Amino acid sequence: MDRRVLLIEDNPLDQLLAATILRKNGYVVKIVDDGLDALEQVAGGEVFDIILVDYELPTLNGIEVTQELRTLGFRRSIVAVSAGSEAELINDWRDAGCCDFLAKPYLPRQLRELVNHTLMRRSARRPLAFTLKYTDLRT
Repeated sequence: MDRRVLLIEDNPLDQLLAATILRKNGYVVKIVDDGLDALEQVAGGEVFDIILVDYELPTLNGIEVTQELRTLGFRRSIVAVSAGSEAELINDWRDAGCCDFLAKPYLPRQLRELVNHTLMRRSARRPLAFTLKYTDLRT
């Protein structure tokens, strides 16, 4: 069964990197470069197993997008994937409804492992924990 990822990212290089990593690991990836486009996808009935969202986006920032996705009723995992300088926003991300955070730049295995682990936790119906492990993310 296809596992579907919505990647909300406006940087073309970051889009290419994340999409390539995820596709090589069997994920179907849809890319949008704007928060409003992401909301339209979900509101329009597109089904995603996980959403990866950047902070700096053209219309709404990642936290605003996350809040709106939760308001729309999206109950699956949303992961913030953003620059380390935005790490001070961790509590804001969590309060908005993100289940995890991955700092850029990241290694391919870090993205792969985070997405796999998040989806396994979700499928096991365990509570989602919001964790930030700088040591894990920087290796």
